[in-house]
Amino acid sequence: MVLHQIIRKKSQQGLQIAAAIFEGALSWVVFAGITICGFCLLKKYFCIPSPLIGPSGLQNFLADLLILVIGIEFIKTFLNRTPESIMEILLFAITRQVVLSHGSLMETLAGCAAVILLLSAHHFWETLQMRQSAAATVKMLDITSDGMQHAPLHE
Repeated sequence: MVLHQIIRKKSQQGLQIAAAIFEGALSWVVFAGITICGFCLLKKYFCIPSPLIGPSGLQNFLADLLILVIGIEFIKTFLNRTPESIMEILLFAITRQVVLSHGSLMETLAGCAAVILLLSAHHFWETLQMRQSAAATVKMLDITSDGMQHAPLHE
């Protein structure tokens, strides 16, 4: 029974390491793609005559630029799985859709509501993190009645 648990634990650790290596490699592949696309966009938008001139030039430029930003946020999410990074990638994706799509008024309002909801959740998360950090700091410090802060004494 003990041998079975040891084998299971080792296989889980091996799979976690393999998944982390695969995620790192995938991040580099996405980064290489973003870099290549970035250079292609520089060439596309800053050549003469510029495709920025015209009725849809700015819209196409924003669409391409926001795709690169979403890709960068995607890499950040691979490397650092936090609620903040996930909220940021969702925020950019929804904002891109709202800004660039020409949907109905209800679709635009739903997109704006989603952005407001994400920003509110992000603010709530940051406030919660700050409060937890402050509570941990106060717990570590021994604040005396004279207002001076002293490290707690160990007995």
